[in-house]
Amino acid sequence: MLLTKFCLLTIALQLLYHWGYRKSTDFHLNRWTLLFGMFFCFILPWIPLEYETSQIYLASPVLSIAQSVNTPTIPSQQVLISGQMSWFSILYGTGIFVLCMLRIRDLFKIFLFKRKGLVTEFPEYKLIETDVPSPFSFGRNIFLPIGLEEYERESVLYHERIHVKQCHYLDLWFCELFCILQWFNPFAWKYKQALMENHEFLADEAASQTIGLPTYQQVLTNYWLRGNITNLIHPFAYSTQLIRLSMLRKKKTFFSPKRSLITLAFILLVYGWLFAKPIVIKLPQTLNGTIQVAGTITDTQGEYVMGASVVISSKRIGTLSDFDGNFSLSNIEQADTLSVFMHGFERQNILLIQYPEKNGRIELNIQLVPQKK
Repeated sequence: MLLTKFCLLTIALQLLYHWGYRKSTDFHLNRWTLLFGMFFCFILPWIPLEYETSQIYLASPVLSIAQSVNTPTIPSQQVLISGQMSWFSILYGTGIFVLCMLRIRDLFKIFLFKRKGLVTEFPEYKLIETDVPSPFSFGRNIFLPIGLEEYERESVLYHERIHVKQCHYLDLWFCELFCILQWFNPFAWKYKQALMENHEFLADEAASQTIGLPTYQQVLTNYWLRGNITNLIHPFAYSTQLIRLSMLRKKKTFFSPKRSLITLAFILLVYGWLFAKPIVIKLPQTLNGTIQVAGTITDTQGEYVMGASVVISSKRIGTLSDFDGNFSLSNIEQADTLSVFMHGFERQNILLIQYPEKNGRIELNIQLVPQKK
């Protein structure tokens, strides 16, 4: 059930981002929206959604024994469900294992590049010049191909330094875990694509403002689609339908969150409707009459009412209130309806099931309302 909630929230939030945020140029807001969405998907499934409901049951020893004796067992269905869960667990675990092995392979390739390259230490990052097809960053390490032109080197290095400075690698590693845990969900991989795309927009925006837009666009075009490592790293050549060039030229837009907030509220309502569970509060309906009802009857002025009739019509039992307005009835079931009436006052029908019972006793304070003339 947790995995189902996880996947459905991912689908809903990915569609929300694609519909409401992706084309906005407020890239910092978009980044935190994506990160909040991932944390939201991780945390919300663990929060229990419950509501209370009541149910009456018969506290009868005879019925309890009969139910325990006559209740059939269905071992074949239990075995079938257990087998289905077992196969799903094996398949799910195999997918996670395979992806983890692939990520370890990618890490091994990255460390091989680092081992063969020339490492230069800087306060904020490490520069590794080695035999890579395209520039990329991994953590605080920036990998550059050997023999770059000076203008290309400056543009690419500034771009990758933005990834390091803004700690985009932490977002990416967290998103890798997010995707591995729901490897079968294509919307999770779309979510990762949106996050990486947003990181590139942030780095492109900062680099183009420093280097100059025409020069930076030329460098970006020269390296288009050269990278072949796309997991755990930020490849400089990462692109989706040339959208990076169009976003560089796009005018700054300010995002209005109203539409997305309405959609998010709708998503939460649907989520609550699908997964909220009732908590059944069982109220005993005893067969041997162990509940006592007692209380005081007053009028709207707070004066005690003497001689008011208090009856249980279905059992043909009742009593009258005394001088101080007090009354008491025994052998009452909590499912009964108590009727209180007196000449000159409105009749009141009280459902006892709506009142709390403590130690086999219900206390009532009843106020009679004068009849309308």
